[in-house]
Amino acid sequence: MTPMSDVWSFGILLYEVFTFGKSPYPGIIVGTLPQLLQRGYRMQRPEQCPSTAYKIMRSCWHEHPRKRPTFTMLYQQLDTILEFVTNDSALYIKLSGITCCKYQTLVNNATKAISTSYSIKMRLLVHN
Repeated sequence: MTPMSDVWSFGILLYEVFTFGKSPYPGIIVGTLPQLLQRGYRMQRPEQCPSTAYKIMRSCWHEHPRKRPTFTMLYQQLDTILEFVTNDSALYIKLSGITCCKYQTLVNNATKAISTSYSIKMRLLVHN
């Protein structure tokens, strides 16, 4: 494992978040996955995933490991998204058609975490 393979895995984690925990590579036979990836196959954007988040995912899955973002870069990109999330409804996960209460709980918890993170960040900016 290297930091760049960890970045690939982080892209998979983002996919799982935006599909509400679905398994990655749906419909793909595990044994064929390495060849598919070497030929350039990448998962499609999940329905509920904003294009900005999918762009980050795709950058994590770049064919050449050295062209993948570092975790510092990912932090900066995600931080920028969080700064604008309250001002741009297009960045929210669209929940139309999602009826299961566990997804609502997931979203509520994520919203609290984002709100808390943003509040802490603002307090740090004010105090520094």
